[in-house]
Amino acid sequence: MTDNEKRQKKENAEKERLIFVIEMKVNQLGDDLYSGDPGRNLRMFEMSISELQQLLQNLTVAISGKAAITMIVSAIVDSEDARRTADDNKYEAHAPATMETAA
Repeated sequence: MTDNEKRQKKENAEKERLIFVIEMKVNQLGDDLYSGDPGRNLRMFEMSISELQQLLQNLTVAISGKAAITMIVSAIVDSEDARRTADDNKYEAHAPATMETAA
């Protein structure tokens, strides 16, 4: 196993742990994390560890399961938007110059 594979395995394990803790927090508040969106855990898995840690910290103020799920969905969307913007910026940085950008 390469160092990169070891790092990725460790990162995945940490993400799984954080998602489990988030799921338990939602359950404690009387709701089911996956109600309405069974793929929510996969979308959370795409988030970075720091984003998941921040989400978990933010959930400490959630007063209901519904509020917690709203916070989670918002964090997922923010993360997806940030990744999309980063991808767009990469594409624009590597795109060939056009007449508009060359002028």
